[in-house]
Amino acid sequence: MPISWKTYKGKQILYVDYSGLKTDEMIKLLNESCNVLKSSSGNVLLLTNFENTTATTEYMNEVKRQGKDVITVKATKTALLGIVGVKGVLVQGYAFFTGEKNLKTFSTEQDAMEWLVS
Repeated sequence: MPISWKTYKGKQILYVDYSGLKTDEMIKLLNESCNVLKSSSGNVLLLTNFENTTATTEYMNEVKRQGKDVITVKATKTALLGIVGVKGVLVQGYAFFTGEKNLKTFSTEQDAMEWLVS
């Protein structure tokens, strides 16, 4: 399932799995995950997997828009997986544009979840 809830150390984490998706599928999943965020009561811990994806201009424009309107409002912490190479620069640009402060990249899901619940 591309969107699911994981329980880790008694806390709920929204997991969004973009791994292997193409641009159109990524934008569709972004919209679905933002709807889940908007309908969630309170703030959310967010874990997003970008392994084996390519961040296109189309996707980046949409995630910046949604990030500013939804993600930074609802997610208290956001952990990212699969951020290597140029994707790291794109994440920095996203964080600057949206003003997101609690965003961090990780190489393992375990490390990401530990940080999210800390």
